[in-house]
Amino acid sequence: MPKVIELRCSTLSFRSGIADKSDGLFCEGVRIDKYLGDGLMAVAVEAEDGITFAMMLQRNAALACAPLSLRIGIATGDTMLFEGQDYIGSAPNMAARLCDAAAGLGTLIPLDQASELPVGVYTVPHEPVALPGFAQPIEVAILAGEPLIDSRSDINEVWNRSPFVG
Repeated sequence: MPKVIELRCSTLSFRSGIADKSDGLFCEGVRIDKYLGDGLMAVAVEAEDGITFAMMLQRNAALACAPLSLRIGIATGDTMLFEGQDYIGSAPNMAARLCDAAAGLGTLIPLDQASELPVGVYTVPHEPVALPGFAQPIEVAILAGEPLIDSRSDINEVWNRSPFVG
């Protein structure tokens, strides 16, 4: 089974501030798997790419979606791609539960998965959270800071460009 990083993002008007899924990659190594009503699920093979993407979304959403705030849950682990369209495993489930628990906090990640962060991103301690479907409370951290962005993972153009009319 491939090891992937799952991102689950949600806010009431988040989709209005982001391009359609058909626009493809916003950050190299990251793919928006699906939209989920008021949020989305993104998948990355490398944790650094996924975390960079999440932090850039959070930064841009602070401007585009104010006064609403973005909440993000991140988890890594073994997953299975089911029938070519759905990821199955504990990582997507944990990311979804962390997203729910991140209301008012920003981005939550399991503490044991926060060891290799992009330059500029750091953790803020948080108490363990009890998540539905998990037997024990999960030790988590809040991600903060801004990743050092290189040209391969800059999503600013997605947020600022005019739609194509023609």
